[in-house]
Amino acid sequence: MILLNKTDISEVNKNVSTINFIVLSLKNKGVIMAKKEKVLVIMGGTSTEREVSLRSGAAVVKALTEAGYDAIPFDVQPDNVNKIKEINPDVAFLALFYNRLL
Repeated sequence: MILLNKTDISEVNKNVSTINFIVLSLKNKGVIMAKKEKVLVIMGGTSTEREVSLRSGAAVVKALTEAGYDAIPFDVQPDNVNKIKEINPDVAFLALFYNRLL
């Protein structure tokens, strides 16, 4: 579970507007398919940038969901990478900020 304070929520809402605009623009240009795709939003991880990644990922999940996509948040860790195969997404969105590998 991701706990967000009021500042984080404000930042997420601001980012959601931008992401919604990008998603709509890409959809209108035919870059993104119109069907309800399963989008795995990969975020978190073990980097020192983990919290930034979780906030960004939450904004992406919210925006994609509002745009009609089946957005699935996935907090990637060294012991759960294989679960991606089980989820079987149509596409993945990387919201990772790494200064080192897992």
